[in-house]
Amino acid sequence: MPTVNANIRQKFLESYIEKPFESSFLTSWFKTTPRDIVMAEKVNIDVMRSKNIIAPVITAQDERVPKIERSRYEEREVIPPIVGLGYDITAKDIGGKIFGMDPFESANYDYTRNLLTFNADKMRNVESAINNHIELQASQILQTGKLDLNDKNGNSAYKIDFGVKASHLPSVTTAWSDTTNADPIQDIENLCKVILKDGKVKVKSLIFGETAWKNFTENTKIKDKLNLRRANTIIIDPKYFRNDATLQGELYLGSEKVICYTYDSFYQKNDGTTVDYLDTNKIIFLPDSTENNYDFRKVYALVPNLTGVDARLASIIQALPDFMNLGDRAYTFRMWVNDKGDSIEAELKTRPILIPVSTDSFGCLKTTTN
Repeated sequence: MPTVNANIRQKFLESYIEKPFESSFLTSWFKTTPRDIVMAEKVNIDVMRSKNIIAPVITAQDERVPKIERSRYEEREVIPPIVGLGYDITAKDIGGKIFGMDPFESANYDYTRNLLTFNADKMRNVESAINNHIELQASQILQTGKLDLNDKNGNSAYKIDFGVKASHLPSVTTAWSDTTNADPIQDIENLCKVILKDGKVKVKSLIFGETAWKNFTENTKIKDKLNLRRANTIIIDPKYFRNDATLQGELYLGSEKVICYTYDSFYQKNDGTTVDYLDTNKIIFLPDSTENNYDFRKVYALVPNLTGVDARLASIIQALPDFMNLGDRAYTFRMWVNDKGDSIEAELKTRPILIPVSTDSFGCLKTTTN
């Protein structure tokens, strides 16, 4: 028989924490360099486009050579939205039992340690919510070429149109739900050609919504190609890729290999309802991130801030400056003691904006007709 210590009547088991389902798959196509974290409220980008012209034949040796047309560029000015959340830590929080801590040991922890534990937990949750906001930006841009972001009450608070051409955001002529008559390969090839012509890049990744992938795999023409094993035009071999996306296989358009993913992540609105980041009937078309004509940026601008950490808390919260440049992201942090002195309030704010600088290098196909 196991030995029983009669002096121990109660034992605290390891706690369980349900972590937020954080999504960043679409955001991962947008990159941040040190130049993309700016100490300004506005950002400006110059965009220059090129043409695939052909040099003409010169018929006479003394004929004047025609001059190449001077390249023109456009300047884009963007004011990123301010995004953030706050939280408070009460005296009761600091003096009581900390989540996940053995109640029979927590009495031995001092208030400072409890404060740091609470603050770290709250900051993780806020940063997760900010990352979800950025993923929402990515989902809107890659599906519509626009941003339409809401405030805490669900009202539209920030809009911007990046000017993506309508030809890059088409709908199919025959809905893919008509698995007999629809021609998914032709629909995909058509948009790939548009992106190649306008953006001078080849599509290398397709991100399917759940219903679009289901209709794709159930299409009779696709099934016929799958039965022709030697052709290898379509290879469906689902593999775990990451928590929010699945690598479903490969599609060969001529000699070009295109990777197929499905993405079915979601976020929660204030009323508790869930919304898919990607319309289940849509497919996002993206180039390889190493392409010369591919430029998607994740920019962080300055959030004006007069105060940082309250001087009364500075000796405790030593590792948190009021402006945090973490290389691939940046935040402004404030923490203060409230007027009554019975709680600490804090807020984490940032000013992120995703910018598809190369607006012609991607597209989105709607697989329904309406």
